[in-house]
Amino acid sequence: MVTPIDIFPLTSQEIKNVSSEAKILQDNVFAKLLVLFSLIIFFKVIFETSKKVYILRPAVVVGPELKGNLKTLVNYVNFRLPWFFNSFNNSMTILDLRNLSFIIKQILSEENKIPPDIYQIGNYQPIEVKNLIKSMQLKRRSKSCLLSIPKNFIYLIFKIGNVLNLPFLNLKTLDKLVLDSQVSTKKISKYIPELPFNNDETINKFL
Repeated sequence: MVTPIDIFPLTSQEIKNVSSEAKILQDNVFAKLLVLFSLIIFFKVIFETSKKVYILRPAVVVGPELKGNLKTLVNYVNFRLPWFFNSFNNSMTILDLRNLSFIIKQILSEENKIPPDIYQIGNYQPIEVKNLIKSMQLKRRSKSCLLSIPKNFIYLIFKIGNVLNLPFLNLKTLDKLVLDSQVSTKKISKYIPELPFNNDETINKFL
């Protein structure tokens, strides 16, 4: 039996516990093991062979087929709903598929002066999710509507959805909509100062 006490109380501690997906991945044992495995391969190949080893860790790849959190955002915009999460100041790094190809070509070129290492790659400028939503809305010729609803109220609504086992109105979906998923591209940008496509061009092409 679901009682009001099960649904409505939402303490500040509970709000803090609703972490972004980036934080979840950071604490996730599998993610840590994956990073450790990458490091083991990296150093093993370096010490045992004369080959150059590059490990590329891409941000959200944007191409003809969207996946993950970005697909969730695009599906949301396609419903032509107002953006109710304007009170969240979250940003994300996206990676144009064409920029990924460009980086790989630079690494494989004979003039390559990029030292072997582990590189996080993405478009060099992160984008605020609210601006991303606005750009996608305008591209679809729908009226841009961004609403700044208090965060506490939004968390409360999605917590109720959790209790009622609603398929989309739950905290997991909320994480995908409001997570902050920036990555640092400073290391690779030292060797490749400019990429051929910026965020606006990526949005116009794929989103």
